[in-house]
Amino acid sequence: MSKILNTVKSYCKSSIPARLEKFYLSEMEEYSDSTIANLPGWDPESEFELNFSAATFTGLQNRHNDWLTNKSKEDNCEYIPFSTLTDLEYEDELTDFLAINISQENCPVCFGNHETGGFIVIYKTLDYFLEYLEDEDVNPMEQFGTLFERALEASSKSDHSLVIETLGNFFDKNQINPGIPGPYMKEIPEALNLLGAAYHELEQTEKAIEYLNLACTGIFCRNAFLNRVKLNLISSEYDIAMEQCNQGLERFSDDYSKSFLNLYKGIIYGVFEKNDEALECFALMVGNVEKSDFGILTPVAAIYTHFTEINDFEMVFNNISKMIQEYE
Repeated sequence: MSKILNTVKSYCKSSIPARLEKFYLSEMEEYSDSTIANLPGWDPESEFELNFSAATFTGLQNRHNDWLTNKSKEDNCEYIPFSTLTDLEYEDELTDFLAINISQENCPVCFGNHETGGFIVIYKTLDYFLEYLEDEDVNPMEQFGTLFERALEASSKSDHSLVIETLGNFFDKNQINPGIPGPYMKEIPEALNLLGAAYHELEQTEKAIEYLNLACTGIFCRNAFLNRVKLNLISSEYDIAMEQCNQGLERFSDDYSKSFLNLYKGIIYGVFEKNDEALECFALMVGNVEKSDFGILTPVAAIYTHFTEINDFEMVFNNISKMIQEYE
């Protein structure tokens, strides 16, 4: 096993993390016949044979040296080849391959996408990757449906800790990209939205924003997008919230989204004492937005949608501001 380790070291600019050394010295043979599925851009059922040998490493390094070097520089890290991918059905070796980011001690495992020229993290750590290989008969996405249903039930009972316990580990171990077409395209952004909302309720704002940002890379992410704007708004991140409102109004065309985004814009304008602009935004609201379940902004919507004397705007906005301040 020292041969492969010496080969790898001879190509690397950085030192090899201890975790990767351990793999090459004492674990590699155990995973020599492993396969992987559920790769980005591929049918989740497609399986690929892995090969971690010294010859494989050298071949990938020589073929893709420019790609590895350029992306390492661009991403401010160091990628090295890890394994080839051979389609089991057609017995063809792909131009895509697996790589390791050795700039991090936990050795994230990445999918090298030859078509895009990028590296996508598919497992945050080498340990998570090996756990998957040990249970390779289980496609992680086969677990998702059950976990999502449990999280929905927990959320309906306001059991925020259980939502995080149910979904957090899944998204931590499996690097799911909501923007890539595939199974659960609608459910994945909503699951991330549930996680974001749960962390927000537990006053962990940074984690909440992290999951909402990820959810918003998906196609079907309306709820997460609106929740992210709301969270930035009540956190007094007004410039960020305004930018996201404008992005949302370009992205979503349904009345529900437009109503809330214009509501949020109106509140932000009110904060900056731009009452005319705020009223213009409020006038664009449509539908029964006051019936939503969006927490603090529900009474905000109710005040506006049930208030008819526009010339008393300052009184209405003062009430809104007071509620936001009390919430904070």
